[in-house]
Amino acid sequence: MTLRNDTIAKDFSLGIGLESKSKNKHLFIEGNTIYSYGRHFPISKRLFLKGKEFYLFNTERYSVTTARHKSLVLSYLPKNRIIFLSGCDVLKAKEQYQENIKEIDDFKEKLKKVRTEQIKENYQEQIKNLLIQNDLLLNSFDLIEKEL
Repeated sequence: MTLRNDTIAKDFSLGIGLESKSKNKHLFIEGNTIYSYGRHFPISKRLFLKGKEFYLFNTERYSVTTARHKSLVLSYLPKNRIIFLSGCDVLKAKEQYQENIKEIDDFKEKLKKVRTEQIKENYQEQIKNLLIQNDLLLNSFDLIEKEL
């Protein structure tokens, strides 16, 4: 049975349809991974860490249509269970953590020079989101904590 892209995305977030394909076969689920246009581009992977369900979400860019697929999938995932990683690759967790620290420092420097309240709030929100990501990374992957 072929389904619409939004149904595939929703099914993935609910953990159903573990072997589903969209009508045009461009968005599909295999096991705990949802792909866009083939196995070369995983959008998200479901995994269980310390007894909790999380979603690795691919930060890489590919095409306009894949960006739409990513946005659709992201809209269905529980926001407090998403870990953003390049290529959905767990091995890049430490790298992502360190990159987030650099971005936080950059935003803090920018905050010192900001003149408008709207931009200040935007930077503060970015810092907050990066801190949440790092907290998820630290609490989800023991390898980071041991190596830092």
